[in-house]
Amino acid sequence: MSTRGILVCGLGLVALTAVACGNGGGGGAGQRAASPTPPAGESAPSESRHVIVTSEVHLLTDDLDQTRRELPPILTRHEARSDASVLEPGRAVWTLRVPTERHDAFLADLSTLGKAQRSAKSTKDVTEDHTDLAARLKSHRAVEERLLALLADRSPQLEAVISVERELGRVRTEIERLEGRLRQLADQTTYATVTLSVHENPTPVEPTATPTLMTRLGTTWSGSIATLGDFLAAILVFVIALVPWTPLFAVLGGFLWLRSRRRRLQRRHGVAG
Repeated sequence: MSTRGILVCGLGLVALTAVACGNGGGGGAGQRAASPTPPAGESAPSESRHVIVTSEVHLLTDDLDQTRRELPPILTRHEARSDASVLEPGRAVWTLRVPTERHDAFLADLSTLGKAQRSAKSTKDVTEDHTDLAARLKSHRAVEERLLALLADRSPQLEAVISVERELGRVRTEIERLEGRLRQLADQTTYATVTLSVHENPTPVEPTATPTLMTRLGTTWSGSIATLGDFLAAILVFVIALVPWTPLFAVLGGFLWLRSRRRRLQRRHGVAG
């Protein structure tokens, strides 16, 4: 058989293997279910579970600023972090990530920041998803190795090389997608997500009492006295303001008086003559 034929056959086998890998997730559960049950007295091998934990905590506090100052030490103590926050007048919301094994202790410390209003917790087991992704990733890496082995042959023709490289690119793209999904699952299962919502207790407003008749009379009397005092103070200020002008007014008044007196005397002498 020619080298080209060998490569074409090999590429076909690799493609069939890749297709089988893509469908391996559906058959994996059946294969696991069909596996023989361990004999009596022997325990089944323990399987690490992959669980996503999410929770919500709603608190009421009298001092939101104080709560914001007390939160960072709690995060540090539990090796947690804040991925997002929304701060508004009288309200704050944080999206927190904490190691899953510290989740319950972390919530206990958060409850000291205020009065608990509501809390909720949910879990999602993604063990089967993780197992399926890991198996598919392993199979695709095996396909990648076979394709690289075909490319290592120095004798194939150009057309066969192009076909192998095209298939290799597709397989590597799928490998990157599977690796990204596994990293995402690892982050979601390693760190629990806690949404902390804190509301500030509004300051109560004391109702205004209706004033009695005596209160109204007293208020009116006090207001009148205050008004009279303001009036007398204004007169006093006016008088004091006139003091510097008194000499000028005196001279002007004396001049006008003398002039008026002189005219009266002149009129009397004219009548007598």
